[in-house]
Amino acid sequence: MKTYYLITTDPIAFSPAFSGFPAKRKLPFPLPDSPSEKYDFGLPDGYTYAPDLDQPDYDPSTQRIERGNLSLDGYGWNVIDLTPEEIAALDPVPQSVTRRQLLLVLANLDTPILAESIETMIGENLNGLIEFRNAGSFERSHPLVGQLATALGMSEDQVDELFRQASTL
Repeated sequence: MKTYYLITTDPIAFSPAFSGFPAKRKLPFPLPDSPSEKYDFGLPDGYTYAPDLDQPDYDPSTQRIERGNLSLDGYGWNVIDLTPEEIAALDPVPQSVTRRQLLLVLANLDTPILAESIETMIGENLNGLIEFRNAGSFERSHPLVGQLATALGMSEDQVDELFRQASTL
């Protein structure tokens, strides 16, 4: 079953100044096949049926769909690419991960990083050692995370991805 729209074939009727019969009216129920062939609704002159077209294939991780314009061919869809900001909003960076999650993701990198290696990087910073050894979780915005990222040569984007991966463990 498809849904059809009763639309005018008169382009003037799409004008905002037109006050007669509506330019578009969704039929109150779905109709099989082509309604003009199977049903005689006594169409007013200058009107026809337009099908509600199926949604197109799209990648929801990089695109969205919106209703397109209504035409004699049907009521279609527009596929719109997401902006980088919209894509980032779909996959937000977790603000914190547990100690276990962080250590697991670091241990599973191409070049594994173990807790002892991190303690060596922290060195003589007693507060940093206490923070690292006793933290139940690590905040993305904590200065120690930034210092470790710098020591490991990781970019901000790499640290964000690290936190995303860690949050799934």
